[in-house]
Amino acid sequence: MPKINKAHYDARKKQIISAADTCFSNKGIHQTTMHDICRQAQLSIGAVYSYFDSKEQIIAQIAQEALKRNLEMISGVDKLTNSREKLFELADVFFGMLEETGDHSVRMDIGLWSAALINDEVHKAVLEIMKRHTEVFTKIVRAGQDKGEIDKSVKPESVAMVMISTFKGLVLQKGIYGKVDVQGYVDTIKKMMKGLLNEPQV
Repeated sequence: MPKINKAHYDARKKQIISAADTCFSNKGIHQTTMHDICRQAQLSIGAVYSYFDSKEQIIAQIAQEALKRNLEMISGVDKLTNSREKLFELADVFFGMLEETGDHSVRMDIGLWSAALINDEVHKAVLEIMKRHTEVFTKIVRAGQDKGEIDKSVKPESVAMVMISTFKGLVLQKGIYGKVDVQGYVDTIKKMMKGLLNEPQV
């Protein structure tokens, strides 16, 4: 590939990823072909393959970018000092994001999970997402336990996995039902989270 500057390289990759994202939303990950992505990006097949070796590599890149955005949101939440505020804000941020992005986000998430079951490269990317989310949520819970704000009898890793599972569970329900009461779901989760919180000392 001819030598090009980084700005052009990054812009072209973004163009391809955006085209793939549109195709995946319209046709689904499994039904989309590299030729579909090329047509959407208005690039030749050779041009696209200069940046990505396969559709699965594009999927993995999309997954990594989603992880980066999520970690940035979590970083903002982690700046709060009170564990109750952190847990409740996490619920608002992640479930609110699901409501804002709508069906596209749901289809992408479910498509990623299914693709991860049959492709090693996608599996590696999705596994990294789950591990990183588990790590940061575990850190938040453990910090709350150290401050005496969260029940120390629970395992931080288990709490983190339950938090992730509640989100993914709603994604699946939204994918099947088409419409769900996101706010009602969040309110219920917050009530469940209260069971983990110790009453402040007065």
